[in-house]
Amino acid sequence: MSEPRKARANLSFNGKNVTTTLEDYLQSVEYTDIADGSSDEISIEVQDSDLRWMNGWAPKKGDLISGKFQFSNWNQEGDNFNLTCGDFVLDQIKFNGGPRTLKMNAVAVPASASFKTRDRTKTWKKITIRKIVRQIARRYKLSYSYDAASIKITKLEQSSKTDCSFLADLCKKYGLGMKIFRNRLIIYDKGRYEKHASVATLEPKDFVDDDWDYDSDIQGTYTGCRITYKTTKKKKKKKSVSTYVGSKSENASGARTKKLNQQCGSVKEARLVAAAEVNRSNEQADVLSGIIMANSKICAASVVTLKGFGKFDGRYFIDKSKTGITAGGAKQSIEMHKVQTRIAATATKKKKKKKKKKK
Repeated sequence: MSEPRKARANLSFNGKNVTTTLEDYLQSVEYTDIADGSSDEISIEVQDSDLRWMNGWAPKKGDLISGKFQFSNWNQEGDNFNLTCGDFVLDQIKFNGGPRTLKMNAVAVPASASFKTRDRTKTWKKITIRKIVRQIARRYKLSYSYDAASIKITKLEQSSKTDCSFLADLCKKYGLGMKIFRNRLIIYDKGRYEKHASVATLEPKDFVDDDWDYDSDIQGTYTGCRITYKTTKKKKKKKSVSTYVGSKSENASGARTKKLNQQCGSVKEARLVAAAEVNRSNEQADVLSGIIMANSKICAASVVTLKGFGKFDGRYFIDKSKTGITAGGAKQSIEMHKVQTRIAATATKKKKKKKKKKK
């Protein structure tokens, strides 16, 4: 007799495994894995008909939660695997009556709450993004990884911003991804990750009940960016400088140019910022979302291949993955964008007009 497919959430609160204790109360657990822009999250819902959670078991903001999903006989008998969710800090507690339930939401941030709550003011001068990341990681006793080219910053103001929001804005400005996983700060080049090998091939039949949506829109996408900034040289007044980056000439037929004004310290910095702005906008040109059976290989920042979608076929980058376990089983909702040819942070060279030879 074959064993049934099974999904189970293994949870710990403040270092104590509560999986068995939760069995009679647990209604759902949902893990949200995000490639960039915000923290991973875990949401837990329990029933509280005996008021145990409102009394002795009442959780507190700041409690540490660790989670792992265990899958048994998933795609076939003997197909067992785990999905490690990571470590989280409880930041939202909500009780409801009729039926009485408790919903808990926790985010993946360092145990030190000041990373996300304490505003800091600092001027960063002549420094690389890698060194900024290292200094901030050390402040919160975080390990870190930096998988991107070296980017030099001439001058940058952190004005009354938390280190969390400052880093997120910095990465966004220069086209980098940022996430925290298991007390590790991860900074990466999104374009580099888009070139990784595909972890899975998805066809229409792989989406539960054919539940998927595809959106293709040229609105808000660009072929290039004209960026203007002011630079200050010794003994000279501020001077406006403008440069252009793009996949085609700025005045070419069909060109869609974004105009941008930013604070930059050099032409090289300005081109990096301009390219990052356009590439981020173009990620929304072709997007697909849908629900699949839980698959631990498909996670945020991984690449999958779509097949059987006609003109939509190709490589896609996973922006968000949300895996939920309930009494009815486990499903995974995913959001992805089609991998486009990224605009390089180099100026588009103008073609020189050939001089007519004198007869």
